[in-house]
Amino acid sequence: RLKDGSVIESTENSYPELCTPVLCTSAHKMTDAQMAYLAERRKAKEMKQPGEESNTAPTESPGASSQKYNGYGAFLNDGDNDDGLAVSQTKVEDCWKYLTGIGTIGQFLVFRHTKFGTIIELFTESSGGFSLQREQDAQVKYCSALCSMQDEFKAFAPQIVQRLCAGEGARLAQGVSAGAWGAGMVRANRTVFKAKVKGRAGEPEESAELYLTIDGFIFLSAGGFKCIAVKAGEFMPGLTRPEANKLLKDSMQA
Repeated sequence: RLKDGSVIESTENSYPELCTPVLCTSAHKMTDAQMAYLAERRKAKEMKQPGEESNTAPTESPGASSQKYNGYGAFLNDGDNDDGLAVSQTKVEDCWKYLTGIGTIGQFLVFRHTKFGTIIELFTESSGGFSLQREQDAQVKYCSALCSMQDEFKAFAPQIVQRLCAGEGARLAQGVSAGAWGAGMVRANRTVFKAKVKGRAGEPEESAELYLTIDGFIFLSAGGFKCIAVKAGEFMPGLTRPEANKLLKDSMQA
């Protein structure tokens, strides 16, 4: 208790830094400077709101989740399930295998999608035509450079198809030669083959374009009025050019 009758509460619990054996054995022995310091500390304590957080950055605890770069511009936590990643993170070269060999009418380059079983037979001397199966053992269809379709009794290179279905084949790669279809070029995670098609009398040459994607293919016919696609084993006939272009755009983003 002070001379004016006021009572100083104990500082031993609230402000231990003031209560050393030398400087503060009792409140009666506190100096004016200590009293002022005590008042400032009490004022600061009363002004601090409940739940107020420190602005000190927390120290990362051992075992905290780190981050890794997935190669496509986004970060993932180490604990995340990679099965949820978009299909776009798969390279088109890892989705297709191919073999070359002799078929019923000559030399063929045959592709098979490793997951969906989609088959494409490119006749290396063809002017934009090819055959397809949307999935393994599905109906064989022939597609002309102008996208005219007809069903076929069997594959044009059945032995090659059988070998691919049995797991043989080389991984798709940049520059695979397809004869009249040119060399495959990998662009924006798609592999494209282009065949020159003669135009009508007095008209310039056009091109038929076949794009292998991570989940199928997209074919733009010469002239571009009709297009087809196979996506995840589903055949998509009679596409317009704008519809096919949208599929191409989506596959580029994939």
